[in-house]
Amino acid sequence: MANLSQLLNRLPDIPVVRMSTMGHAVWVCWQKTPPAAVNQTLLNYGGMLLTEEGDQALWFFFTDDAFLALARLSVWGNFNELSVSIQIFPGRLQFGARREMTLWVDGKLAVQ
Repeated sequence: MANLSQLLNRLPDIPVVRMSTMGHAVWVCWQKTPPAAVNQTLLNYGGMLLTEEGDQALWFFFTDDAFLALARLSVWGNFNELSVSIQIFPGRLQFGARREMTLWVDGKLAVQ
């Protein structure tokens, strides 16, 4: 079963944050292998894959283009089988001194 907290736990802990930025976190879950169009669309619209595990992945978008990507996937899903579930929510991408990255989300979202 997909669990957002598992993905967040895979990201490194950063004791001293050197830089951070707000953006949109996109949590993608699937039952079957998702079509390649899902990852390609998210990449084309500026998404950055943070972590992936089994049947779920966590992406980050710096801009509102995340909504354009999801709209494109919604239209694509009208004509093709698309067995994915996608949730979008605000997040803060944080960078450490050694270029490590982690994602901070509100505590209520993180326990999903």
